[in-house]
Amino acid sequence: IFVDVVEKLEKIYTENDKNDEMNFYYAKSIALYGSLLFAIKQYDKAYSLIFNAYKIVELVSNDIEEKIETLAYLSFSLGNILFQADVNDEAKKYFVKSINICNDYNFDSKFEIMHLAYNYLSQLQVCIKDYDEAIETINQYFEVTKDLFIGDEYNYVCGEFNFRIGLIYNKF
Repeated sequence: IFVDVVEKLEKIYTENDKNDEMNFYYAKSIALYGSLLFAIKQYDKAYSLIFNAYKIVELVSNDIEEKIETLAYLSFSLGNILFQADVNDEAKKYFVKSINICNDYNFDSKFEIMHLAYNYLSQLQVCIKDYDEAIETINQYFEVTKDLFIGDEYNYVCGEFNFRIGLIYNKF
């Protein structure tokens, strides 16, 4: 069913004028399909769709309000796909790109994307046995976010990150 939907989307997209809105919503649609493929571990196909979505969104003008937020999310998603597929060097680049977007811009899901990107980056560093760098990444999160976020959810994330630092010291 999803293949049919994507084929219909591609047909509509190719048969119409491409303006920023058309490009943006087409990119979001194929990214959603990529996310579904990721969920069933079809990493190559998921990566291809989300990468294409990212490239399309990059070309959209900054007049589209959700552009930056979408780029941050897609960067994180690309990093996550690559991390799950054990392509760690490339995954790291996308996590860092997502973090940099979060550091440079404000948008609705900044807290969520930022803590996920830092979290997955530190997990990747632990997986490749770069324990000092993992701890540094978590400490960087604390430093960057201490004046940005407040509340129970932020405190929970900080508590979880402190727990992970303890695990790293304890296990490794």
